[in-house]
Amino acid sequence: MYNGQKIIDIHGHHSTPPHFRAYAYNIIALRSTSGGLKIPDGPMQEAQDRHLQMMDERQIDVQFISARPHN
Repeated sequence: MYNGQKIIDIHGHHSTPPHFRAYAYNIIALRSTSGGLKIPDGPMQEAQDRHLQMMDERQIDVQFISARPHN
């Protein structure tokens, strides 16, 4: 909240560990979801904690997530 106004970020990006980004980019490049994604809880929690800290530092109350751009 900033000066009593709720802050809404309308163009946020998800924060994920490198395992997830590599998997997502392979889905796009290979047009296939073969194989499963297994991310240990630790790296996922660390990524989420960093993201929430960034939101807190910028006083963001609500965030709409969009996918990362790709080439």
